[in-house]
Amino acid sequence: MSPTSARREAELAELRASALRERYLQERQRAQNFRVADRTETEVLSRLQAMEAWGWTVLADRRWSRRSRANIDLILIGPGGVIVIDVKCWAEPDIVDGTLYRGQENARDDVDKLLHVTELVTDALAEFGLAPAEVNPAMVFVGQRGTNTMLGRIHVLDERELVPWAHARGPRLAADKVDQLVTLLADRFPAYDGEPDELVSTVVPEPVLPISRHSEAAPDSLFDVAALTDAILAHARMQSIEDWMTFLHPEQIRLVRRAGPGPARIRGAAGTGKTVVALHRAAYLAETSGPVLFTSFVKTLSPVMRGLYSRMAPATIDQLEFVNLHAWARQLLASRGNAPRIDAYKARAAYTRAWNTHGRGSALAQLGVPWEYWRDEIDYVIKGRGITSFADYASLSRVGRRTALQPVHREIVWNMYAEYEHTLRASGVADFNDLLSLALAEVRERPLQRPYGAVIADEVQDLNCQGVRLLAELSGGGERLLLVGDGQQQIYPGGFTLAEAGLSVAGRSAVLRTNYRNAAEILDVAHRVVADDEFADLEGGTEHGHRDVQPNRQGGRVLRQRATSVEELRALAIEHIRALAASGESPAGMAVLCRTNSEVDAFMTGLARAGIRAMKLADYTGEPADAVKVGTVQRAKGLEFKHVVCAFRAVLRPGAGSAEIQREEIERDNRTLFVAMTRARDSLWHGDVA
Repeated sequence: MSPTSARREAELAELRASALRERYLQERQRAQNFRVADRTETEVLSRLQAMEAWGWTVLADRRWSRRSRANIDLILIGPGGVIVIDVKCWAEPDIVDGTLYRGQENARDDVDKLLHVTELVTDALAEFGLAPAEVNPAMVFVGQRGTNTMLGRIHVLDERELVPWAHARGPRLAADKVDQLVTLLADRFPAYDGEPDELVSTVVPEPVLPISRHSEAAPDSLFDVAALTDAILAHARMQSIEDWMTFLHPEQIRLVRRAGPGPARIRGAAGTGKTVVALHRAAYLAETSGPVLFTSFVKTLSPVMRGLYSRMAPATIDQLEFVNLHAWARQLLASRGNAPRIDAYKARAAYTRAWNTHGRGSALAQLGVPWEYWRDEIDYVIKGRGITSFADYASLSRVGRRTALQPVHREIVWNMYAEYEHTLRASGVADFNDLLSLALAEVRERPLQRPYGAVIADEVQDLNCQGVRLLAELSGGGERLLLVGDGQQQIYPGGFTLAEAGLSVAGRSAVLRTNYRNAAEILDVAHRVVADDEFADLEGGTEHGHRDVQPNRQGGRVLRQRATSVEELRALAIEHIRALAASGESPAGMAVLCRTNSEVDAFMTGLARAGIRAMKLADYTGEPADAVKVGTVQRAKGLEFKHVVCAFRAVLRPGAGSAEIQREEIERDNRTLFVAMTRARDSLWHGDVA
């Protein structure tokens, strides 16, 4: 070999050595980056695997297709749908004007890749009939706190927010459907087999910082269900009160997806999540059965529930009808040309005439019972049950009414009822009870052309028997009916049993015993109010006021103050609200609960003078509003707030009327206060007038 040839070979060998050294460094960097990616994905995977207890399955490291080497980090399939997840461990991610950056570099390719993969998954599930809205892309940045935002249709989160966000989607899919989706996706996107790439690539990923700089948890740490549940609860409490009101505890998922024909019931003490389960059940049924009627007795609860639902499951809002039952009945009758003329003033005049004609000076007047008590007897006991014959009333067990009646008393009450009805008809008007009875007769004679797929009634204990019969008629004889309520929170007189309405929920009644709303101190104070009382349950029998309910969290704050006048009490309450605001608490999470509308007006005036933003509960629609909510206890039913002010004196003091009427009224008074107190999640201020 000539010297020139030798020199040339040496130079070529040095070039090859230099290229190999460069390639070696590149491959070392690639190995480091992929080790970091593996540890990052393992951490996220361990969090998601703990969700298996709640019906979720995670598919990790899947190929785009059987021939592709490109991989999908994670596919999460469960009750809340399908989530395609891309896990990142970037040092400096940023989103500016809807564009993702990695440091200074535009990361559009990463966004496009995730969207493309999501479309592949969506297309694969289209033949299964899954709506595209149920497949969601998520980009998870490990170690980057506070990244919860949207990038187009991509949800951008950190690893701690991923599980709470996925769980908050609620149970949309049945367990058998989830299993079918898992099987289909596992087949369509097979596991990555780990074959090494040929050593020809010179593309080196952007260097990343070591995992220890980003994650407080060890990469191989495992997350158990209890720890993940606590994290979900803590995350939910940090959100707005509206988001909190739709939070479903993982243990309640099975109730949402409960199957089987026949009327069902969910009951349990205040704060156990009955309304939340009902809302998520509505979302589940809207996907599988729709349309759904979601109703209650409380007039203002329906718009709030609609507002909460639209935030929780906007894709199916058109499948839900939120309306209180009396309004529904009025609409039905109007649509069929049979709407009665409701006149509360003439109805009261008719009752006054009936009392003056038959009650005043009779044996009823000698019982020491306020005369309005007998109007409640007509409204709730007789008309509320649709009783039309004295024989039925004479033998009736008057659930919820403690004042004992002899035959002579019942005969006088019946004569008052007959006089009342005659006067109403002569005046050409009806009362609110007539709305439900007329609507019931109408749907029995002419059923709805488009039946409801399901009917859900919240706060059912405040409806009357005719109302529940109407609900049963609208739900195929009760086959698609869910009743939600608690007898201890009944604040209207009288009562009835489901048996009287022709319904049985035997074997289909769930009792919730864990309080997720009230901190322990608040719950303890509220329970003391009703501990010595009794209440009638819809399923028959009487229950004691002290119930086996377990608080989910300790703490809470309860403040009690006494005043010498109503005006002083109002001033103390407003000063407490001012102090809460000064401590950094938002007015959006506060509520003042009153007994009467006149008290509501007085508080609205006082808060305005104090420069505190306030709105009436009657105007609240479930959308976040940076104002103190002010309303009656009746309007607050089914709702909750971070901080509650109860500023009202007891209605009844000992010494008025018979012992039976005293006990009945005091127990109802206590239940009203109990309902008000248990609207409070974090703090309760309770004032009274000495």
